[in-house]
Amino acid sequence: MRSFISVAAVVATTLVSSAAAAPWGNGLFWGNLNPNKCLNPHSAKYLVDAFGGLLSNYTTANAEKYLADDLTDWSDSINFLAGQPLGNATFPSKQAFEAGQGAQPAIPFELLAIEAVTCDTIALRWKTGLQPEPVKGITILKAENTKNNNDTWQIKTIYTEFNSASWVRDIGGNVTLPSYG
Repeated sequence: MRSFISVAAVVATTLVSSAAAAPWGNGLFWGNLNPNKCLNPHSAKYLVDAFGGLLSNYTTANAEKYLADDLTDWSDSINFLAGQPLGNATFPSKQAFEAGQGAQPAIPFELLAIEAVTCDTIALRWKTGLQPEPVKGITILKAENTKNNNDTWQIKTIYTEFNSASWVRDIGGNVTLPSYG
């Protein structure tokens, strides 16, 4: 019996200390998530709007505000279009993103849906209004909030893939599709 009480005390101590370090706000085990430590629908929309704005209306001020200092951006779709090796970071730093995106023309961005939000990750679907073929894509944003305020969330990592064949056609290139027998 004495060993059961000792084990129960250790388990209770572990649970309480774990709960104190968890990203929950009110409540010990099933409370509301702390919006400064975990994304919620509002902070997720804030970052998705920021991401869309960096594509459709880029400014260095917004890049500084919404992108983490150690940002990385991954996209084999973009790497293919840019003639860069596949599998490598497209923009390995915030500075590379700013130089690359800052030199590009505005891209019409339309959010189709935010599909999922976790404590630090957002999955979204989008399309561009490029012509003749609108391009649809999927982006995963990894976020961080080092200042722990509701409006200080930043994008730490971007993973984006889209229909690069349609994009090539939209910018005046030719795409030869395989024939299906």
